[in-house]
Amino acid sequence: MSHIVQSKLSDAQEPQFRQQLLGLISNFSRYEDPLNREKALRVIPVDDLTQIAEAKWNSCAGAEEGSPLDTSTVRDLLLLELLRWFKEEFFTWTDKPICPICSKVTQLISSTGNVTPEERRKSASRVEVYTCSTCSGGEEIVRFPRYNDPVVLLETRTGRCGEWANCFALICRAMNFEIRHVTDWSDHVWLEVFSTAKNRWLHCDPCENKCDTPLLYERGWGKEIAYVIAVSHDDIQGPMIIYYLHVC
Repeated sequence: MSHIVQSKLSDAQEPQFRQQLLGLISNFSRYEDPLNREKALRVIPVDDLTQIAEAKWNSCAGAEEGSPLDTSTVRDLLLLELLRWFKEEFFTWTDKPICPICSKVTQLISSTGNVTPEERRKSASRVEVYTCSTCSGGEEIVRFPRYNDPVVLLETRTGRCGEWANCFALICRAMNFEIRHVTDWSDHVWLEVFSTAKNRWLHCDPCENKCDTPLLYERGWGKEIAYVIAVSHDDIQGPMIIYYLHVC
């Protein structure tokens, strides 16, 4: 069974934790907004992904020729295709931004740059500021806003694990998957998606294109799971819950 390190937040950490938790709860209103879902559907190749999922079901050993589709299993296969498409074709990882002039990697000079009114309007919580040492003697400035609005992320299509999970959450809701947004307080976020075929939640990490592999972090990355919170539109699962009971 997966081991969870039960740690208590310090008094200094609690306000930040509360703010982050309230932000996650607030974001679910964005995932549930019909207009936001419509915007997400415009960028998803729904028909193509559905055809691939159905073809994979038809080719599996348990599907007899001419038999009706097992819609629950096809939905699981569609989720796998959605994960693959999101990582391989739609979203990109940004560690350090690339200089728009010389295409070389920039260097961080501030993780708390001033947020412009336009960036704030697009829900940037903070801005990282980078410089290019090659261009203009180090005077070329590159800004990397950390946007919280998943609709904005449909346009920027880049970020780190927070942006990946946030944008993929909206995409999953647009496809009518039930989701939880999961935060490991140490340094990572991912989703859980409910499978009606398996009648349980599936770990889904869009950054890794991994589904139902919750031991990825401990056994694959060698990290300890410290303080996990799972948020859905009507529920919060806290750190005192044994989070991976179904894993053994």
